[in-house]
Amino acid sequence: MKPKRPLQSVSQSPFFRLASKGKLATILFISVGQLRALCKDKNYKIWDTKPKFPAATHPALQHKPRHIQEPKGSLRMAQVRLNILLSRLELPDYLHSARKGRSYRTNAMAHMGKGPAFRIDIRKFYQNARDAYVYRFFRYSLECSPDVAHCLTELTCYQRFLPTGSALSPIISFLAYRPMFDELYALAQSVNVTMTVYVDDIVMSGAEADGKMIPKCKRILKNYELQGHKILKFSNGETRVITGVAVGPEGIGIPNKRRRKIRALREELQRANDPLERLRYKNALLGQLREGAPLDSSLSDLAAMVKQIPVKASAQTETTSYRKLTDSRDAESDTPPW
Repeated sequence: MKPKRPLQSVSQSPFFRLASKGKLATILFISVGQLRALCKDKNYKIWDTKPKFPAATHPALQHKPRHIQEPKGSLRMAQVRLNILLSRLELPDYLHSARKGRSYRTNAMAHMGKGPAFRIDIRKFYQNARDAYVYRFFRYSLECSPDVAHCLTELTCYQRFLPTGSALSPIISFLAYRPMFDELYALAQSVNVTMTVYVDDIVMSGAEADGKMIPKCKRILKNYELQGHKILKFSNGETRVITGVAVGPEGIGIPNKRRRKIRALREELQRANDPLERLRYKNALLGQLREGAPLDSSLSDLAAMVKQIPVKASAQTETTSYRKLTDSRDAESDTPPW
């Protein structure tokens, strides 16, 4: 088993006090000429997400388009390299995104049995994350020279904000705004409240995590030119959905939204006739079931059943397969819907 690479302090980063573009190019495995070209000519594919299931009529499968800026070619490789190196930095315990060993599940589990809670989402975080904050991180946190900090900022940003389709954006968005997140954490610590961050999702829980804290949190975000929205408050003992996980008094589980999507995919798969369309629904359903299995072990059995459903099937075989699947779900009717 390959040993884990130890995390680095800021002073151990290869970018610390970097003052040479030649050395920067070497670190990124590119030439100085390529570095200059990448900083000058941004190479992005701009596109909008499209519905995965255009023929689906179920509300749970409706699609809201997202605008994507996706780096291409050498720029993509340079951003991947930057992501690898920056992800080696020591990170605070409250961060659950953009780091190994943490996930949306660990983010939710941190709030089990913690009493009242509230959740704040940062509105359009990547689009509103300004290049000035990225520059400050490279210039003052990593102490790069001004020209190197500027070059790194140009490599990282698209039109003065963070690209939504870059592997680098999750970690750099946190590092650029870490002073803000640290302020929020200090506020939480001052009243013995648990705080976690998952990209743009901030959750606080504990006896003092009440409505009085929310304006203070929003004020901190505003000081950094950001806006908190989609604010949800949860009372003690109330099931709350945190980063796609239902956290209740008896543990974690699948939220109703995901159960509705699983049900919708089953129904659409049953109705579909075209083999390619059926394959698309089947793969999507398997993905949902497998992803949810760590939260609900019964979904593993359902995934095994779905895997046996043929893309092309006789009416009798198909009816039998769906009856088994439906009977299995009916047998779980006593399971809390989370």
